[in-house]
Amino acid sequence: MTGTLVLRDEQNRTLTCEILKQLEFEGQTYALLTPVDECIEILVWGEDDEVTLDADDFQKGLTAEDYEGMLFEPDPDELLEALPTARAVLSEQNLHLELTAFDLMTVKGEVPEVDEDDIVEIAKEEDVEEYQILSTFYHEEDQYAVLRPLDPLLFFAVEVPGQEARLLLPEDNSELFYQLQSLIAADEGEDEA
Repeated sequence: MTGTLVLRDEQNRTLTCEILKQLEFEGQTYALLTPVDECIEILVWGEDDEVTLDADDFQKGLTAEDYEGMLFEPDPDELLEALPTARAVLSEQNLHLELTAFDLMTVKGEVPEVDEDDIVEIAKEEDVEEYQILSTFYHEEDQYAVLRPLDPLLFFAVEVPGQEARLLLPEDNSELFYQLQSLIAADEGEDEA
């Protein structure tokens, strides 16, 4: 199934998504979505003076030097200050940076093909995710990286007739979220058979 659906957040920002799959479950219609435009993240290269070590780090024998050269989420205010520079750098590649609903950043335009030299792995919670480095830039002595996740961002929305679709978060109803994931996996298994 193809088509698009627009999600709106509490700040009235929008995110246009492609509908990958729709399914009926317990009288409701749910959609598996991915953003139409490429999602990106902007992270800052860490330096040893920016790292705050916690008890887990000490137990593992880690020091600030172990974090040097790693990518971290920047302070939200510092990121906002760096956005004009990020926009300028991306515009040189004919990419347009947008702040969308749910605090996601996307780029419009043709993203360069993935080159193995431009791939970085970032540990997130219990997983390691791969990202394509689209660009790097400096803002106030900090080096930033504009990254595109290689795995597409997927999420569910509930569709209510006569109303706007609403993003469904795992913390809203973890059991429902798990059931929807199972239904999608079962449906994909049937498609492959």
